[in-house]
Amino acid sequence: MKTLKIRLIICSILLITSSRALHADDTYELAAEINNLKQNDTYILSRLNVKDAGIKDLLDSVENSKLLAETAENKMLKTFLLKFSSIVGKSLSQKSLVAVDEKQAPKLHAVIQSIADKLKMAKPFIFVVFDKKLFNAAAFSFSKRAAVIFIGEKLLNDMNDEQVEAILAHELGHIYYNHVPKRIALQLFAPVAGIVSAVGMTVFLGKYFNLSADINKLTFFASFISCQVLMQYLMSKYSRMQEREADDIAIKIAGSSEFTGSMEHFKDYYLTKIEEFKKEYEFLLQKIEELEKISPNAAAELKVSANVYKVAIDGIYNGIVETGAGTHPAMNERIEAGKKAQEQAVGVVAA
Repeated sequence: MKTLKIRLIICSILLITSSRALHADDTYELAAEINNLKQNDTYILSRLNVKDAGIKDLLDSVENSKLLAETAENKMLKTFLLKFSSIVGKSLSQKSLVAVDEKQAPKLHAVIQSIADKLKMAKPFIFVVFDKKLFNAAAFSFSKRAAVIFIGEKLLNDMNDEQVEAILAHELGHIYYNHVPKRIALQLFAPVAGIVSAVGMTVFLGKYFNLSADINKLTFFASFISCQVLMQYLMSKYSRMQEREADDIAIKIAGSSEFTGSMEHFKDYYLTKIEEFKKEYEFLLQKIEELEKISPNAAAELKVSANVYKVAIDGIYNGIVETGAGTHPAMNERIEAGKKAQEQAVGVVAA
């Protein structure tokens, strides 16, 4: 028993030491590669300066056509993928979304290729969103063979290479499990299920209770809305399960410490957003109080609206960090999952 304790202590010391050494030698080669492109690549320099929306769309078509020309298989599927993915990518940011090839970003491609090889799947198309405020990454796919990854410029700059790898592994995890097609199928199924359940309930109640036409309409509407609320709840739970599956992939491929570090970065980002919101809300209240002196009624109405908005935003941020809301588990839960995996790894080594 004493020997086991000593081994556990030694392993813990080694883990802490190696973690500190890694932190001291953090590498940001991926960020440097993308920043170099932004400063020196002639196409990207010109692309980022284009203001006309129509020209941007046509340039997107040129880029997509180049990607398809280099594609050996699944061209039809990938054609549709790139058309839809440009819409998805632009929803992340109104700034420039640019495809980067292996010549432009060999390090980034090498990291993603390595993850794809471990998962035994094709490397997705890679797009960088050149937006200094976009601290995010996303995956969009039709299948394991037809997929796209979007990476925000801020995420690349703020995380070290190991943490970026964890995020990329998470996104490829979504592709590996075909999460996006499954979500799309469920979203398409939801209104159909609502209509079927509403019709069924209306027919059933109308048959056995001889309801009036107006009551039947009300029954149909209430049944449809109830089904949609239930489906949204179930889809939210299912989506969080998918996120946990992708997190497991990231932990296995990039490492629990790197995954935990990436999640802590996200938590810090949202905590900063919370503080920014508080300051802006206080400024708003100050202006409402000034208005109160000249228009009490308008100020009272605006104060209620401001409070309602604050409650909504607080709920969103609290869900993101503390409790989990919408499509993702809480940041605290994901960080704890990473730490637990790290402790289990130490236990395995010690044993």
